[in-house]
This record gives sequence, structure tokens and C-alpha cells, in this order.
Amino acid sequence: MNPLFFELIRVALHRQDSLSHVPSAKEWMVLYHIAEKQALLGVCFYAIRRLDEQGQSVNIPESIRMQWLGVTAQIQRRNEVLNRRCVELQKMLKDTGFRSCILKGQSMAGIYNLDLNFNAGCNLGFYRQSGDIDVWVDGDRKQIMEYVNSVAPTDDVRWLHTRLDVFNDAEVEMHFMPSYLECPWQNRALQRFFDSEKEACFASGKCTDRFNQVFILAHAFRHLFSEGVGMRQLMDYYFVLKNSVERISRDEFSLFMNRTGMERFAEALMWIMQHVFGLESEYLLCEPSEKYGRVLLDEMIQSGNFGHQDERVNRSQNESAIHRFWRIGVYNCRVMSFSPWTVICSPLWRLWHWCWRKKNGYR
Repeated sequence: MNPLFFELIRVALHRQDSLSHVPSAKEWMVLYHIAEKQALLGVCFYAIRRLDEQGQSVNIPESIRMQWLGVTAQIQRRNEVLNRRCVELQKMLKDTGFRSCILKGQSMAGIYNLDLNFNAGCNLGFYRQSGDIDVWVDGDRKQIMEYVNSVAPTDDVRWLHTRLDVFNDAEVEMHFMPSYLECPWQNRALQRFFDSEKEACFASGKCTDRFNQVFILAHAFRHLFSEGVGMRQLMDYYFVLKNSVERISRDEFSLFMNRTGMERFAEALMWIMQHVFGLESEYLLCEPSEKYGRVLLDEMIQSGNFGHQDERVNRSQNESAIHRFWRIGVYNCRVMSFSPWTVICSPLWRLWHWCWRKKNGYR
């Protein structure tokens, strides 16, 4: 763990105004690589700009500054492209008769705001590193697949989503559901919650506050047991908690976390919200757990964004299905304390999912 990196995050979030000391050239290089590993280069560069504007000495080597600036400019251009594509995609779906809702990613831009008066200069959404476009579509699996195959036929289909190739500069994943859990009875509870928020999300075309308070957490939870979860996903949750107008009550949240088996993960998340991001206790949805929080934080630091930088994992470019099955199983054992039932059910679910894909001719 690098305390200076956490300080840089808090400077970006206006939770503190300066670093505990001026980093050396070597420390700046380390900070750059950590930010890169956690997909927070843009946000951390905003922190550097803020320190500059306050007249503080940052002592960052010019070569690192220019490299950081170049990557940040690319992130901003990418966000502009994806924001336009989101508008075009939702219009395209609406014209076809589908209601839709943009999930995570670009939907976060609107809440990545440091100023509740929505001063454009305080919007960190422009600095958030983006991936693809995720859109939840109101329709059953058969209807959605008929539409996708009429526009851009594909065999890249998963239980959660399918790929839609309509843009040459943006990947689109069309979701049949927002997320899922691998334990059947816990997943049923999660899907009931999504169904309860469905109408409000599709009516407005964007995620409700209540929906995001559960969905972003559940999305991070699922990634913890598959690829790994990174700091960028948790920063999303910081802004969800900080800027939500409508909040789930603590009692309702605790009961729901218990039903979905995510209570330990939620407690760990709340500790990180305080310890790393500096979130006030009034915004937390349950009591934080330092015990599980430290375990999760250590796992995040080692694995990086989506686990792509995890040096403990032997990932090969042409990884076989058997090797991936084994790799995920071994990884899950390391995080079993967060949800034993997920680790027990995961191999069965993944085997069923593989059979379902092969039966339907999907890759």
C-alpha cells in the first residue's frame, strides 16, 4: 500500500488540499504506475493540476508530467466520443421500440461531480478512464437477440449481455439484466431488487440513486470473484454515496446485503470509503469493517483494475477454458471469506454457463 497514492486521490476529491510531503522523481514514477494499474491516471492528473493551481511545489519531472498529460488528453477525448455514442445508441434503440438505460461507465459522468452546483470545472467525469458502453435494454432475451442479429449478427453472447457492433470507435454490450450473483437464491433476491427499480430507470433513461447504491456494489462484488476489482470501480461507488439524493435506509440496505450474501463485502467497502476516499460516516450505508476492509484493499492493490495487473496470476493470451476455470477457482479461494456460498456455487454456475453457451452455438 502506498499512502501517498491515497493522498493524491483525496486531493483529487477535494478531501485534502496538499500531500504530506513533496514526492521525489522516483516516487512520482511509482505513483504514475500505481495510477495506471488502477485506471486512475486521469483523476490523479487532476490532483496534480489542483496542486499546481494552489501554487504548491509538486517537483514532478517534466517527462512524467508530459506523459501523464498526454494520457489524460486521450481519456478526455475518449469520454467525448463515448458520450456522443451513448446518446446515439439510446436514440437508435428508442426508434426501434426499446427503452434503455446506460449502466456504470458513462452513466457515472453525471455524478462524478465535486460541486453540487454542477460547476463544469469541478466535474471529474471528464477525467474518468472509460471502457465500453453498457446498456440495459427493456425486453426479454429473445426480443433483444432478434434485434441484435438483424443489425449486427454475433455469437459473442453471455448470460448477462451480448455484443452489439454498431460503432467503429466504441464497443457496446447490451445487457439482458444489470448484473447477477452466482449463488441461485442470492441472485433471486438481487433480480427482485432490479425489477423493483426497472420502471424508474427505463422511464428516465438513466439509473436511479437507489439502483446505483446496489448495482455498483453488486458489480464490484461480482468482479471480485471473477477478474478482480480495482480502485476505479470503488471511486464510482464513492460518488454514488456522496451525490445520491434518494438513499436506501440502513435497515433496508443491511437486510438486502444479508439476503444477497454481500454484507461482508459491503462492510469492507464502507471502510475503504472512509480510509482511502475520506467519505464522511453520514453517507455510509452500513457499519464499516476494518478487518475485511484491509483484506479487500490489499487484494485491490495487488490485482489492479479488473485483475489485469495481478502478478500472482498466470494469464496467457491463448488461455484454455480448463486453465481459466482452474485459475478463477484458485483465485476465489483467496477471497472466500467475503462470501463462502459464492465460492461454493461458482464452479457449478460456470460449468452450467459453458454448457449453455455451447448448446446455443455461442463462443
